[in-house]
Amino acid sequence: MTVASGLSEAASRSTSDRLRGPRVQRIEQHINGRLYHIELSQVQRQRWRAHVVTAQGAPTALMPFYDDTADAAAQRLADWLTRLTRPSVAHA
Repeated sequence: MTVASGLSEAASRSTSDRLRGPRVQRIEQHINGRLYHIELSQVQRQRWRAHVVTAQGAPTALMPFYDDTADAAAQRLADWLTRLTRPSVAHA
């Protein structure tokens, strides 16, 4: 999977990724009907961080997710956001 490809049925990425620097990428992703701006940055040789930023690029209070590749870090964050924002089911 590449950063430009889709992650899951619940999460879809924009058609273009914008580069902010040689080791930083910004993507947009729809998860459960809400648009998230995600920044991917390489923090070590094989260590990437994915975190939610505002539309203007400022960091939010949500925790970052780390993994060996940008794709894997983005997938971990998207999976967590999918679970977090899943509509609750009313108990009968």
